[in-house]
Amino acid sequence: MGQSAGLFDGHAHVFCTDGPMVPGRRYTPEHAAPLADYCAILKRHGVDGALLVQPSFLGTDNSYLAACLAAVGEHSGLVFKGVAMTDPETSLAEIDRLDAAGVVGMRLNLIHGELPDLGSVAWRAHLAELARRGWHIEVQIEGPRLPGVLAVLKDQASRLVIDHFGLPQAGRIDTCPGYQAVLATPGDHIYMKVSAPYRAFPGYQGAELAAQARSAIRRLRERFAPDRLVWGSDWPWTRHETGRSFDEALSWRAEWEAVVTDTP
Repeated sequence: MGQSAGLFDGHAHVFCTDGPMVPGRRYTPEHAAPLADYCAILKRHGVDGALLVQPSFLGTDNSYLAACLAAVGEHSGLVFKGVAMTDPETSLAEIDRLDAAGVVGMRLNLIHGELPDLGSVAWRAHLAELARRGWHIEVQIEGPRLPGVLAVLKDQASRLVIDHFGLPQAGRIDTCPGYQAVLATPGDHIYMKVSAPYRAFPGYQGAELAAQARSAIRRLRERFAPDRLVWGSDWPWTRHETGRSFDEALSWRAEWEAVVTDTP
């Protein structure tokens, strides 16, 4: 996804809790996840930087994300890029500002939400504007609802990124309509994030959860080249904080990388 050489976290969140949040949100965090805390974790674990993803509860107010990307002096040599949330009402000036700050993608978080009319004139124009800048489109949606979104976005995004194993139905990747749609959609412009297995495979913990993720990656490896399976820690694990750690996320990465880089 255009990152430099090194070890990078492909999916993490930083946010404050003292500003406005979107009404009707699914989740309100109890604690902030400041950039300084995340930088300290990355430095401690030898990670070179990350892709910072706008959390859903902040909506299209990307000001904190942009401020973090601009705070170069606070990064301690770490490299960050951002994924913002925008929509057709986002001005071109705002898109330019985000682009200059280091935003490289736009996230559509559609979990439990009404699907926007992505085929409308307004949305097509907005997506074309983002594609012109080279931004990827990142979508988070339940696996059973993924086929309809994929059918529209596959031709409108220069790169399409699917979050968290595609959130398969009941944690069953082989029988999920979303996974079947991904298999049936040609092109090397589709990426899958092998991140947050606790979101994708609910009901599993510890070694069993890691085994579920490894099994899924073996199946995904049949469809995706290694560089299109993107690892992410999902820090700070919103709504799933209990028992999580960055060491755990890195241990998953080591196991999964062995699967991804093995020739099928």
